[in-house]
Amino acid sequence: MQALTGYALLIAGRVAGYSYFVAEERKGLIGDLYVMKEFGTPDLEAHLLHTVLDGMVKSPFIHRIESQLMMLRHGSRIALPYWRYPQGSFPRFSRDRSC
Repeated sequence: MQALTGYALLIAGRVAGYSYFVAEERKGLIGDLYVMKEFGTPDLEAHLLHTVLDGMVKSPFIHRIESQLMMLRHGSRIALPYWRYPQGSFPRFSRDRSC
C-alpha cells in the first residue's frame, strides 16, 4: 500500500530522531515524532516537524492531518509550521499532577 512514510534526523551520521506518518484515505496521521534527549532542542524538533508536515502538505492525496505528538518536549515553544491552516490545537493535560 505504501501508506507508511518516515524521516530520520541525522546528526554527524547518527540517527538523533525520527518521525513517521500514515496516509489513510484523504487523511495523514503523524504516528510519532521523537528527538533524543541530548539533541532535543526546540530548533531540531521544529525542523523535523516541518519536514514531516512539508512532505504531507505536498502529497496530492492528503487533505487533513492529525496527530498527538506526546513525545514532543518543546511543542509549546516552537512555531507551528503552516500555522495558518490548523483548525484546532489542544494541549494534553493529565489528571495525575506527578507527570
